[in-house]
Amino acid sequence: MPTRRPTHNLRALYASRRARATSLADGPGFLYTFVDRGRYWKLGMTSNFERRKAQWDNECPCAHRRWLPPIRVTRRRRAESLAHLLLEMRSMDRPKRYCAHCRRTHIEIFVFRGNWNRTWRIVIRPLLLRVAVQMFSRLDAHTDVSRHPDTSDNIDIQVSRPQ
Repeated sequence: MPTRRPTHNLRALYASRRARATSLADGPGFLYTFVDRGRYWKLGMTSNFERRKAQWDNECPCAHRRWLPPIRVTRRRRAESLAHLLLEMRSMDRPKRYCAHCRRTHIEIFVFRGNWNRTWRIVIRPLLLRVAVQMFSRLDAHTDVSRHPDTSDNIDIQVSRPQ
């Protein structure tokens, strides 16, 4: 049974979340993505990509997992929330999936049909870059920049390659 919500509900949620004021508690970080078995996509957020990747690989080891380059964002929590909604609109399904590797049920999994590399290049990466740009463009509109400690004149929306 599909668990993907109807598109009209997702669009309404997206508009509502996008209209909310930006929280000063939300800071910069990364959106990370990996794909298992070429069709199960996971999107998450973190302030430290290398630490989060190591945590995933340690707590849920999977030989079929392929990590994609993270994308830097100015508001990681908001970016993740919006990206989840956009991915769900484009995905075939959003199942809660039991994992034999760690014996947990993973949520926020998105199913896409077709070649994983093509899905990354055509669907997921452009969607994440779109969200990254939206986070930057909304910074001035909903945040008092003079009071915000994380404000920067420059933003990197390119794929970041952690060292």
